[in-house]
Amino acid sequence: MSPVLTYYRDVTMFNLGFSIIIGLATGIFFSLIIFSTIGVWVGLKAYNYIYSNQYYIYYNLGYSKRQLIAKILVLNTFISLLLLLLYYFVIK
Repeated sequence: MSPVLTYYRDVTMFNLGFSIIIGLATGIFFSLIIFSTIGVWVGLKAYNYIYSNQYYIYYNLGYSKRQLIAKILVLNTFISLLLLLLYYFVIK
């Protein structure tokens, strides 16, 4: 698995946990909005707090912290748009 996808998976686990908790209180639409906005920040902060030493491994593989964050923001934006379109056209 690509190092970027591994990083994305790890950050997204924190994001999903936060988004699901918010979604239980507010509904699926707001859960999707949280997943694509605030949840990314929460995921990054949680990952940085728990796995801060992992950035050395990514740096040795040729990825800076800034590159990793930029790539997961692009990936998360794309996935969030797909999920919001799916919600809009299928569920609603």
